Amino acid sequence: MRTIEQMLLDTASVVHRFVVAWLLPLLVMGLGLWVITASHNHVASELSSLLKIVPVGWFGLLCGAILLTNGALMWRAQRRYTLTPAPFSRWWVLGGIVAVIAATWSSTTWMLSVAQPEQQLSAIQSGLTVAAGTGGALGLALIARKQWHQENVHLHERRVATQQQRDADERRFLESFNTALQLLESEISQTRQGGLALLESIGEKYPDWQSTVVRTLCSFLQRPLPSGIKIPDPSETPSPNWLEAYQERLQAINILVRHLPSNNETEWRGGIEFSNGEWGHHPWELAGAVIPNLELRGKELRDADFSGSVIVNPITINSSTLWGTKFTDAIISEGVWAVNATILNTDFERASIGYLTIAQSHLSQVTFRDSSFLGPVTVGTETRLKMGVNFTGAQYKRAPEFRGALVDKDGWGNKIPGWILRSDSEQGPWHRLRPENATE
Repeated sequence: MRTIEQMLLDTASVVHRFVVAWLLPLLVMGLGLWVITASHNHVASELSSLLKIVPVGWFGLLCGAILLTNGALMWRAQRRYTLTPAPFSRWWVLGGIVAVIAATWSSTTWMLSVAQPEQQLSAIQSGLTVAAGTGGALGLALIARKQWHQENVHLHERRVATQQQRDADERRFLESFNTALQLLESEISQTRQGGLALLESIGEKYPDWQSTVVRTLCSFLQRPLPSGIKIPDPSETPSPNWLEAYQERLQAINILVRHLPSNNETEWRGGIEFSNGEWGHHPWELAGAVIPNLELRGKELRDADFSGSVIVNPITINSSTLWGTKFTDAIISEGVWAVNATILNTDFERASIGYLTIAQSHLSQVTFRDSSFLGPVTVGTETRLKMGVNFTGAQYKRAPEFRGALVDKDGWGNKIPGWILRSDSEQGPWHRLRPENATE
């Protein structure tokens, strides 16, 4: 992605080319024409001043014409993305010489025709001045083309060096990445954990390929458990093979969580400034994965898909934001614990959840439709339900508790069966809930 500095340099280069190729020559030509016009309007009695000012006008006019021709060639070369300016053919060189001779002859002849006998020497001197000026302008154009060519060579060398550096980084990345993939295919658990550690170091060293590293870690978590290994029940003693698989997957999910953006991100230069170690927002494709736990503390998780996954330990959302995440048909064995959290556009539809505890949080567009809860459900302690919070069809082993929640009475789509708004709320647009069959 182009940086602000690169954009400013490119803009300055375009402005510089425009000024050199078009604006400056036109200004010089305009000045020359103005001087010649002013000379023709000069009184005849001031012929000595006329002879001094006319060569200046012709000099400016011819210099501007030469610079304009040179600028047009430079601009054409730049538009064609060539390294060198369009070359002067022999006709251009011949035309330049003819222009110098014609300017010298015409100016000298005209000034001799209007000069008095005692002014003829001054007229000849003025003609020679025009010859020297137009010849100097031609030489100046050649020098300008040479300088422009050298600058383009330097820019080209910088581009080549940058591309070579990028190619070298890509080769080193591919070598390290292939090594990590080979380690992940090992039959030894410790070797696979080393491959995961190598993937993390690759993501830290090569920011341009962090999305590739994230996809690889998600793919590792989506692998089915090896044959003969199953998730143990809480009452069972876990097998050594399960403990190895658990540690590998715990390492993988911790790498993903560790490099999530912080929840206090700031706007900067039209985008988001991430702290060191943060990899930005990359989608997590974890449908059907077996995940030891998901612990978000001061993080922001966006666009993650846990559909049909099995999450062994509780989901912890502490001072974090969950945005655009899907837990459809997921099995969250322990439960969900959220405090001081912001949960937006998140889907727990048809999920099997142990317990649900939400406190001092904000929910909007969150659905638990047709979910089943095996433990207590407590949504309260100043938790604000903005809109689209849906518990329709949810099944509870214990009666849910929503007394401490605040519901926006103007928010649409809030559906909590068995609970209605209290009419004695003192929270402005926010109303507390009460059981439908209870008196206020």
